[in-house]
Amino acid sequence: TNAIAQNLPLGGGGVVVCGSIGEVANDPSLKETFDVRSNEHTTTSSSHFNNQKNVVWTEIALYEQDQLRQRMAWALAQIVTTVPANIEAYDRTEIYTNYYDIMVKHAFGNYRDILAETSYSPLMAEHLSYLRSKSHSYVYEDEDKRISRADENYAREIMQLFSIGLLQLNDDGTPVIDPVTGNPLETYTNEDIESFARAWTGFDRIAARGNYEETRTGTSDNRLDPMRIIPDWRDVFPKADLNHGFIGDGYLLCTDLPAQSFLKKGAGYRLLGGQSSPELMKDPSYFADDSNDILRAELSPSSALYQRLYNDGNYEVFVELENDLTCNTGTFECDVDTIRVVKLGSVYYEFVERPCVQMAFFDNGKQIQLRENYQRGQMCANADLAHAREACCREDRVSEVQTARMESNVTHLYEGERMTWATAQDRCVDKLGKDLCLFESISNAPDNDSWRKGYHWTNRDCGINVKVNSEGYIAIVHDATSTHKDTIPWLVEEENTLNWFRVFWDAGSYPGDSEANTCADNNCKTLTDGSCLCKTTVTESVVFGDTNNVSKDDIMSQLSVGALAPGNDSIETDLGNGVKAHVVGGTVDASTVFQVEDKGRTMFFKNMLSTVSLEGWTATPQIYEAEDATLNNVRGHIVCFRIQTYRISFFPCILVDRQNAKDDTNSATGGSYVEALYGNETSFVEWNVNVATSGSYLISLRYGNDYSPRPLNVFVNNQEVLRPLLNPNPVKEINETGTNLDGPLERCDGDCNYYYDECRDGLFCMEHHQYEVVPGCTGSPRTRKGWDFCVDINDFEYGFTLLPTGGRNDDWHYSKPLEVNLIAGQSNTIRVQLPPDYIVGPNIDHLKVEGLPASTSPSSFRNPPHFMSLIPDDTWPYALGERNLRDAQYETDAVLDHYFYQDNVAPFMCTRIMQRFSFSNPSPRFVSSCVDAFRTGLYTSGSKPFEFGSGKYGSLEAVAASIVLDREATEGAISSDPSYGSLREPMLKVIHLMRSMEYQTSIPTNLDGAPMQTTYNTKLWQMDEKIGHGPYDFPTVFSYMLPEYVPDSGPNSLAKLASPESMLVTMPNVVALLNGMFSMIKYGLSDCNNGFSLYPGYSGCYDDGQYKRSLGRLFYEPTGADDDEMAANLALLLTAGRLSKVNLDTIVAACANRPEQPSKIRCMQQLIVTTGEFHSTNTVAQSGEDRITDTVGETSPEEYKAIVYLYLAGGLDSYNMLMPHTCANDLYEKYRAIRGKSDIAEGVGLPLGRMNKIEIPANNPPQPCTSFGIHESLPQLKELYDLGKLNFIANAGLLAKPVTVDDYRGETPVQLFAHNAMSAGAKRDDIFNEFTGTGVGGRIADVLAEAGITTNVFSISGQQVLLSGEPGQGSSQFILSSSGLSEFNKNPSIDNMNDVIKTLNKVTTADSGFHAETWSSKLSDSLVKQDLLKQKVDATEVNTEFPNSGIANQFEMVTRIMQTSVDRGADRDIFYVQDGGYDTHGELCKTPLYLAALSLCWLVLCVLLRSFCSHPGLCPLLPSADVDDNLIDNFERIDAALAAFVDELEHLQLWDKTVVVQFSEFARTLDPNTGDGTDHAWGGQHFMFGGAVKGGQVLGHYPSDFEQGDAEGIALSRGRMIPTSPWDAMWKPVAEWFGVPATGLQMDKVLPMHKNFQGLLYDQTDVFSSNLFR
Repeated sequence: TNAIAQNLPLGGGGVVVCGSIGEVANDPSLKETFDVRSNEHTTTSSSHFNNQKNVVWTEIALYEQDQLRQRMAWALAQIVTTVPANIEAYDRTEIYTNYYDIMVKHAFGNYRDILAETSYSPLMAEHLSYLRSKSHSYVYEDEDKRISRADENYAREIMQLFSIGLLQLNDDGTPVIDPVTGNPLETYTNEDIESFARAWTGFDRIAARGNYEETRTGTSDNRLDPMRIIPDWRDVFPKADLNHGFIGDGYLLCTDLPAQSFLKKGAGYRLLGGQSSPELMKDPSYFADDSNDILRAELSPSSALYQRLYNDGNYEVFVELENDLTCNTGTFECDVDTIRVVKLGSVYYEFVERPCVQMAFFDNGKQIQLRENYQRGQMCANADLAHAREACCREDRVSEVQTARMESNVTHLYEGERMTWATAQDRCVDKLGKDLCLFESISNAPDNDSWRKGYHWTNRDCGINVKVNSEGYIAIVHDATSTHKDTIPWLVEEENTLNWFRVFWDAGSYPGDSEANTCADNNCKTLTDGSCLCKTTVTESVVFGDTNNVSKDDIMSQLSVGALAPGNDSIETDLGNGVKAHVVGGTVDASTVFQVEDKGRTMFFKNMLSTVSLEGWTATPQIYEAEDATLNNVRGHIVCFRIQTYRISFFPCILVDRQNAKDDTNSATGGSYVEALYGNETSFVEWNVNVATSGSYLISLRYGNDYSPRPLNVFVNNQEVLRPLLNPNPVKEINETGTNLDGPLERCDGDCNYYYDECRDGLFCMEHHQYEVVPGCTGSPRTRKGWDFCVDINDFEYGFTLLPTGGRNDDWHYSKPLEVNLIAGQSNTIRVQLPPDYIVGPNIDHLKVEGLPASTSPSSFRNPPHFMSLIPDDTWPYALGERNLRDAQYETDAVLDHYFYQDNVAPFMCTRIMQRFSFSNPSPRFVSSCVDAFRTGLYTSGSKPFEFGSGKYGSLEAVAASIVLDREATEGAISSDPSYGSLREPMLKVIHLMRSMEYQTSIPTNLDGAPMQTTYNTKLWQMDEKIGHGPYDFPTVFSYMLPEYVPDSGPNSLAKLASPESMLVTMPNVVALLNGMFSMIKYGLSDCNNGFSLYPGYSGCYDDGQYKRSLGRLFYEPTGADDDEMAANLALLLTAGRLSKVNLDTIVAACANRPEQPSKIRCMQQLIVTTGEFHSTNTVAQSGEDRITDTVGETSPEEYKAIVYLYLAGGLDSYNMLMPHTCANDLYEKYRAIRGKSDIAEGVGLPLGRMNKIEIPANNPPQPCTSFGIHESLPQLKELYDLGKLNFIANAGLLAKPVTVDDYRGETPVQLFAHNAMSAGAKRDDIFNEFTGTGVGGRIADVLAEAGITTNVFSISGQQVLLSGEPGQGSSQFILSSSGLSEFNKNPSIDNMNDVIKTLNKVTTADSGFHAETWSSKLSDSLVKQDLLKQKVDATEVNTEFPNSGIANQFEMVTRIMQTSVDRGADRDIFYVQDGGYDTHGELCKTPLYLAALSLCWLVLCVLLRSFCSHPGLCPLLPSADVDDNLIDNFERIDAALAAFVDELEHLQLWDKTVVVQFSEFARTLDPNTGDGTDHAWGGQHFMFGGAVKGGQVLGHYPSDFEQGDAEGIALSRGRMIPTSPWDAMWKPVAEWFGVPATGLQMDKVLPMHKNFQGLLYDQTDVFSSNLFR
C-alpha cells in the first residue's frame, strides 16, 4: 500500500517487502494450539497434521456468523479444486487454508479474481502439473534438441471445469444442438488445448520464506505465495484462441504506442525503493552495482515526471500518469524512445508499459545481433520497436566492421537503453558520423564490459519466412544472415524451429495440404521434414468502408487490432447496441476507430486488417559449394604484412600454400571453402548450374573478406554480367596527394589509411594491392605502388562488389543478389573471377541460386499477434533479450480474460454453483436469471427492490443473491415438485446435525484423575475416508462427484435427471454416515461404533446420556408438551419441516418406550437422520409398499463364471506396456524417436534391454513386428502370454465406427481426450445413448437375467456406470470396500431399529421427491446387501498372501466374494476393480506400497476406496517421480496383485471360470511434454487373460508409424493414435463366453455399436479355448 511506501526509509534506499495476505498475529488464548512443521523436529504425527485443516473448516462451519459467505466458498472450493494427495506437502495446514481463503475472500467478489489467484497458486500448479512446464523452444535448446510439448493438463481443466465447460450452452443452461448431427456442440477441441497449454508455461514457485509453515526455507518450495513466471521458460509464439482468433486480439499494437509513451497518460511506474534492478523486466546484475560506473536514467528535479513520482515525498507503490507530461528540452527524456528504470534522488521507479502486442510478421525487418557475430543471436526484428541498441560503423570500412562502436552518454543515454532502428541510426550519424553495419564485434567507451552490451541493430534488411506443416500449422523462420555457424537462434532457424502454432487459413487451403497442392505447387521450398518454407508479405487493408449496418458482431468478428482511445480530431457516431464510430476527416478509413461496450468492457478497434500472404520463388534456393566447383589458377593464399612508418605503409607478401579448398573452419556450410584468390584475371571459380525453367534468377555469394570492398567479375555462360550503376559519378583522374593533407581526401585521392577517417563522408579508403584499378578513377596509380585511394562504392559496376565482413574464414556475409538469365535444358556456367589487374579477392563459401520472388500462392492468413518478444537472452548472463515478466503476465491476463468473457462461462458457472446450493436440476428460467446476474453484475429482489452485486460482469454477490433469493429457492410450494432440489452433501448433513442440535466441545467433568484440558476444537477425523466427503481432501480435480451424474436406478434414472450427490450414496458410505451420526447422538463426538472422531483416551461407550468418552456432544433439548411436539420440533430443525406426518408418527411410536426423555430424544434424532427428508431437500409421500429386498438367486445348473474388469484410471501409457521390439520399417527406432530419445536423454520410451520380449505366432493377425516387448515390471503378463493365457489387443479405444484423420471429428460424437467423457465412454460403450445410463457390464447382467441366469455385479471401487443396467431388469450394484464390510448400527437404541429405518424409507409415490426416493431406495438396498454379505464374506478364507496395496486388496476381496456365489445363488459375477496413478502428465505422485489405504477415484469417485487414482492428485503422494518411475511403481504393484490373484483363483479352482479384462480411458501421447510427462491421447493397448483364454496373441493392429501424415491416416498430433480396434473387439467374445448369444437383440443391447465394425471384431472361438466354452 501507499502507506507502506511512505513509512519506509526510501530516501536511504529501502526495499518494499510484503508478507501474506490476511496475516494476523498468533493468539495463544484461543483454543487448542495447532502444530506446524519445522526444520528442527516434529512432535505431531502426519495424520494429525493432515487433519488440522479439516478442524479449521469445521470450526468455521459450526460457529462463524458469515454462513452464506462460507457456503459460497465451500461451493466454489468444490468447483475450483486442488488435491492434497497430489501435493508433496499434503499434510500441511496453512497452505491449504490459504488457498481456501481465495474462495472465502472472493465469495461475494468477482469470479475473474478467483481464476487469477488460483491460476497463480503453487498448489494448483503442482496439482495440475503445469508447475515448471516449459516451452518446446526452451527445452529444445537447453536439452540438446529434445522434442517436447507443453503440459496440457491445466489448459484442459481450466476450460472444462473452471470456466466454460465441455458443451456449448444456451443462456438457460440447456445444450446448444448441432442442427446437422443433432449432437450437442462442444466448446473447444484438442487443438485449442494444445494452443492454450503453451500459455501455461513458465510458472514456478518462489523462494520459501521464514514466516509461514514450511520446512525448507530458502528453497523454491514456497507453496503459499503466488508463483512467478520465468520468462525464458515461456512459450513466446502466437496462441490461437477459441474464437478463430488469437490471444492478444483487441490489444493495442506496440508499434501504435504514442511516441515517448512513458510520458503519456496511462503510463505506469512501479516503486522499487532503493534497488535499481527492475522486477518486471531484466537487466544484468552488474547494473545494480554503482561501483561499476552505471549510467542511470536520473530525472532532474525540474522534470514533470520527477515531480509526479516524487509527489512531495509521498511515494506511491504504483503510479499511473493521469495526464500527458512534457519533457524539458535537452534532457534524456526528450531524446529516448523508452525508459526502463528512472532514478529520483536515491529512489527508483520501474516504468511499466501498458499491455501491447507485436505482429508476428512484418515487412520492415532489420537484422539484429549480439555483441560478437559468432554468438547465436542473429535474427530479424521490427525496426519500429525499441528492441535493440546502437552499433556505430560504416559497412565499407573494414576496421569499423571489425569493431563497431558505442559510447556512454553519447550514443546511448542510460545503461541498457533500447531504441528503434531509426533512432540507433540517427545517433550513430549525428554523434559519431557513422552508420549501422553488419559488424564482427562491438566496443563500448569508456568501459568495454561485455555486460554493457546486448542486441544491436545492423543495416541489413531481413525478412520473415514461414514454415508450414502438413496440418496447416506454421512456424516462424527468420531470413537473416548467419555470419558464422549456427548464429540464428534455433527458435526461428529454418531447419531447427519446430515451434508450430495454429493459424486460420483464409481460403481453407495451404501449401502441402494434399498431393494436389504441394510445396512446389506454391513455389515454396520443401524442407527435410516435409514441411514447406515460403516467403511472406504483409498487407494492411481497411475493413469497413462506411458505418452503415455495422454491428457489434461485425466488429468483434472482423476487427482484431486494438486502438488508443480516439482523440479530439475525430467525430463520434453512435451506431447503437454499445457501438460507436470515431471518424477522422469525414472518411471511414484506416484512421477510423470503433468503440464497443461488451460485458462491462470498453474496447477500441482499428479499422484495419493485417494479412500475411505467402510467396515463393520461381525456383527455390539452391546452394552450390565452392569446393565442388571448377577452380582455375587458385594459387593458395597470400599473407601480407603491413609495415607502417608515419604516413607510408609497405606490404611485403609471401605465398603460404596452394590448396584449392580449406577446411580450417566449422562455419563454412559445406565444411570447406575456397581460399582467397591470388593471381590475375585467369583466376576463377566456376559452377555448373541446371535449372528447370529458363528465365531470370538471383545469384549471390557467401564470402569472407577482411579487406576493403573487393570486386569480382561475373560470367554466365561466358557472358559477363555487370551490375547497373544506380548513381554513377563522373570519371575522375587519380590524385596522388601524398601526405600533405589540408582536409578530408576526396574521391580518387590517395594515399589514405583505412584505419583513419581520412576520406570525406560517403567515401571509403580502398586497400590497394600492386597496381589494381581504382573504380571511378582514371589514370594509373603505378607511380605509387600499393597506395590506397578514396572511392565511392557506387562506382563499382562489377557483378559482385564484396564489402568487408571482418574476417576471411569465420565471418561470412552474402553479397547483394545479382539478377542473371539461365537456360533450361543445358548446364549453365556461372564463373566469378578477379578483374584485370586485381590480385586479391575474398574467400568463397558457396554460391546461392534462387528464382525471383513469386506471389502465385493463394494462401493467406490473418497476421497473428503475440505479447512476448521472440528475442531471447544470450547464453551468457550479460546480454538480455526482450522477454520479460511484464509481458508474460499481460499474456496470462489476456488468456484468463479470454476464458472469462466467453458466453458459456455464465450458464456453466451458474449451473455448477446452483448444484452446490442444492439445485441438482435448476429450471431453465432459474438458470437464465442467474446468468443475467452474472453478466450484469446485479440482482434485484424484494417488493422494495434491493440491489445486490458490484455492477460488474462476473459478480459473485449477484450470483449468490440470484440463487438464494429466487422464487425457486424461497417459495415453499415448489418443493412439492418431485424433481426439485437435490440430495444433500454428506458433509453438510453432518454439519447440519451439529449446528441444529447445538454441538459444543465438552469434556466430561466427572472423570477420574487430574483435571483435563477442556478447550478442544471440534475434531472430526478424516471424514473423507469415513463418509466419502469432506473439506480439503478432494480426491480428484472433479471433486467428489460428477455434476452430470444420473443415478443408476429410481425416478432420476427414468427421468434422466442429474443427482451428483447420489454418487456418494454407496453401501460403505451409507453405513459409515449413519453409524457416525448415531454415534454422535448417543455417545458424543468419539470413536464409539465407528464414530466421527478418535479415541479421546478415556472411558467406554455407553448410551446413558453421560458422554464420558466424548470430545463434545449435542446439547439441544426440544421443548413440547408431549412426544409429538418434541418430535415435530426436532423435525423442524433437522428437515426444515419436510418430515411427513407418516414418518413423524412412526418415529414417535418407535421411541415411545424409551425409559427417559433424553433417551427418547436421542432415539428420535437417530431415526430422523435416516429419512429421505433429512438426506434430501424433497418432501416425501409414501405409498405404503415395502421395498423388494430379496437378492438371493435361485439354484441354477449354470456353471459359475466371472468377469473382472480391471480399470487403470487416468489414461495408461500403454505404449510403454506393449512396445515394438523387432519390427519392419524401423518401427522401434521411430518409437524411441517420438518418445523423446536424444543424445543426452532416453526420453520416455524403453530401450530393448528393459523389455520382456514376446514372440508373435505365425497365425497371429498381421502386425508390423515379429516380436513385441512387455514392460520389464510386468513379468506376470509375459508369463501368462507365454502360457497362452493372455492376449493383447493393440491400438484399441472408444469408437462409434472406424475413422481416420479425415473424419474422426464428425464421426466420434464424444468429448475426446477428456477424462470424464472418455472414462464414461469406455465403461458405457454406447456413444449414441441407445441405453442411456447403462454400462456394458450392467447390460450383460440384464440380458442374462432375462435368460434366467442369475448375475450379480460388484464394485470394489464406488459407484460405476459399467455395472448399471436398465432399471428393473438385472441386479443392482453391490458396492463394497476392499477392507470388508462394517457392521451397521451396532448396539441399536431400540430393538427393532433397523426395521423402523426400513419402514421410514418405504416405496414412495410417483409424485414424491425424486432425490428422497433415491436415498431411500439406496439405503434399503445397502442394508439388505449388508445383511446378506457381511457374515458370508467375513467367513471366507484366502490362502494366498496378497501384497499390501489398494489394488491387491480389491482383488483379494473379489476372491472372497466369489466364494459366496453358492450362498447368493449366483451363476455369474461381474467385478469392477480400479488402480490409479496413470495420468502421467509430468512429475507424478508415486504410490507407496504402505499407503494401501482407501480413497476416492477420479471419475466415478469411488466414494469409499482411495484406490490410488489416476489424475495428478488422485494417488496418495510421497516424493515426486518421473514417468518411468511412476510406471515402474504402478506396474510392479499391478503385477504383484495379478500374480496373487491368479494363484488364489487356481487354489479356488476358479481359474478356468474367470476372465480379467483391462481397460483405461485412453492412451497417452507418444511425444512427451516439456515436463518429461505425457498428455491425453486416444488409442492404446489393453489385455485380457484367464484360464479359458486362447492366449499368446497380439490382436488388433499395432500402428506402423506414429507421426502425422502416416500412410494409415491414424496419427494425430504428438503421437495421438486414432484407434483401429473398438472396445467391442474384446467385449464381444467375452460376452459370448459369458452366455450372451453371438447375434440377435441380446448382443445388440450389450454392444449397441458392434455392427459398425464388421471384420474388426472377434468371436468366442478366436479368443477362448473351445473345450472351455459354455
